[in-house]
Amino acid sequence: YTNKESLSLGIVVGIDVAMEGKIETHKMYDDFKSHKAVKSLISGGKTVEYSAHTIPEGGFHNISKLYDNNVLVAGDAAGFALNMGFTVRGMDFAIASGHYAAVAAGSAVKKKDFSRNSLMQYESILGDSFILKDMRNYRNMVKFLDNPRMYREYPTEICNAFENLMRFGKGPKEGVRDFVCNEMKQLGYMKVFKDLWRAMRWL
Repeated sequence: YTNKESLSLGIVVGIDVAMEGKIETHKMYDDFKSHKAVKSLISGGKTVEYSAHTIPEGGFHNISKLYDNNVLVAGDAAGFALNMGFTVRGMDFAIASGHYAAVAAGSAVKKKDFSRNSLMQYESILGDSFILKDMRNYRNMVKFLDNPRMYREYPTEICNAFENLMRFGKGPKEGVRDFVCNEMKQLGYMKVFKDLWRAMRWL
């Protein structure tokens, strides 16, 4: 994240991966900072803060109870975090849900009623907001992304495919159909079709 006078740099690691992995998370982070795509962006900078925390990853199906007598729950505590595959969202949900909680709390103060029946309007407000709508729309991403091939095989094969596509030799280039079939053969037809079927069902 780009701040006004600083950068916030971080990585997200699944707890199961961290437990099973041979590389400790702080080493992963150091390796990430040393990557050529990142190193030049932080060159000359100094660390002013270092922290770590857990992120709820259950998505829509893991949202907690949002209100009760004298209580409103927002942000991470409510489970408002979403892995969309291409980005992990949570900060915008935390800010917005905090705002909506304040609106509901303000209404409760005016009525001098902090019962669950009074505070349930918080959930109603959230239902009309982008928070629950986005989390509902991407509710099955957790299942879709829980596939090791998404992080190991596909990225490697996609890079190899583009390398082969751009390579020219003495002979003629193969046709697009043959090229696609050969690349899918490398991955395994059944694996690819199975993952595509899952994507169509879940997404």
